[in-house]
Amino acid sequence: MARRSPQTERLTETIELLASTGRTGRTLAELARHFGVDKATLHPMLTELTRVGWLTRDPRAKTYHLGPRLVPIGDAARDAFDLVEIARSHTLPLSEELHATVLTFTRSGENIVLADITGAGHSAHGGRPPAIGMRTGDVLAFRPPLAAPFVAHSEEEAESWLARSPDGETGRAHLRSVLAAIRMRGFGVEQFVPAPEGLGEIVERLAGDLYGSARATHLIQDQLDRFGSAFAVAEIEPQREYWPLTVNAPVIDLEGRAVMCLSVTDLRGPLSGSQLTEIGQQVAETAARLSAAAGAR
Repeated sequence: MARRSPQTERLTETIELLASTGRTGRTLAELARHFGVDKATLHPMLTELTRVGWLTRDPRAKTYHLGPRLVPIGDAARDAFDLVEIARSHTLPLSEELHATVLTFTRSGENIVLADITGAGHSAHGGRPPAIGMRTGDVLAFRPPLAAPFVAHSEEEAESWLARSPDGETGRAHLRSVLAAIRMRGFGVEQFVPAPEGLGEIVERLAGDLYGSARATHLIQDQLDRFGSAFAVAEIEPQREYWPLTVNAPVIDLEGRAVMCLSVTDLRGPLSGSQLTEIGQQVAETAARLSAAAGAR
């Protein structure tokens, strides 16, 4: 495991925290209290970030804000994720049709990253946090039972992914049937029965006020402890009731790699297997159209 760097964690968390404050900003004293360190510890970092234009400092309010140098950096990041921009033209109609939220995940090394959220503004039900309480940029570990659509079409990647199952051979047997089901029907299902808490409430409680690598660490650690292989659904029985957390489908490029995963969440439950299959087919068809767009790109 890579050694953590507290200085780097404070830098990334400072940027994300200030991004969430809008025009309000934060003073040096407020940032120091947030991190639980002395002002003298933070001041050199803030001074350097201000010098290079990543931050600005209001001389009257003495508050720090995101600076102009981050604008071209953000534009460059957006250009690097051009497929995410293409995806939005497909995920927005899907979100509106299903009255749900569409999460767009991409692969990044040994993790999956939430690259985009479509429709979260209108799709929370019963006061639950929308988008499972997640934010754009959140990171989850690339391991079972999550990320099955990314490996379903690659035998080599599937075996490497299955080897990381926390449930041993019994769990791996179930997950093999999950991968086979995704290949056959074109979509996967993850189920989380909301009793006594829904997953959105759990995420909000554990990581809702955190930013940067601290938030990522909490999300991943909780994921490793909480999800068993049964979280992923294999066979769907038409008359049975399900509590879908996500209905997901992979976006495949011309080389046969899953470069993205569309995950529909904030669905009203329970749903019958027949209803779930209809939704899954819509998600799979949207992913297929996006796969064609990725190939054209």
